[in-house]
This record gives sequence, structure tokens and C-alpha cells, in this order.
Amino acid sequence: MLHLESELDASATFPVTFSKLMTGEYVLPYRGDNLRDLLTNGVSYLEFRAPPTMNRIFFKEVREVFYGEMKGFLVCTHSTIEVVPLALEENNG
Repeated sequence: MLHLESELDASATFPVTFSKLMTGEYVLPYRGDNLRDLLTNGVSYLEFRAPPTMNRIFFKEVREVFYGEMKGFLVCTHSTIEVVPLALEENNG
């Protein structure tokens, strides 16, 4: 799931397909020009379950990768990774 928050106190969470490169960077599909700023604002994150934990990945750098002449992907470098045991996550909500 990708959780995005803006400076306008708006937020959205939606499913997203992603990949992790051998370099440790995460690859997300390109969905719009403003996504780069949202991903690096310190409060938006990529969240996924990797039993027995829930991982939240915050990003510090995002670069656009082109497929031909079209923007195809965002390659993201993480700043912080929060790892929460699933038992704790389920008890908190």
C-alpha cells in the first residue's frame, strides 16, 4: 500500500505494485509529476507485510526512469524503514 500525505492535511492510501532492486532501491510505477514531492515529504510511505512484520518505507530521493520517451517508473532511495511486529500492528488498529 502506498500512503501519501500532503501539506494540505489531505491523505490517501491505495494499493501499488512495486519492486526492490539489488541496490536496495524501490521501483514504483510513474503516476504523475507531483508524486515525487509527496514521496519525499517525510510523512508519506510505502507499506507492506513481510510476516512476521509490517514494514513502512520512507523515501529521501526519487528519480524518474523513462521507457522510451515516456516516464515509466520512479526509483526511490529509502531514508527510514520502520519494522513493526504484526501482533503489535493488529493490536493498534
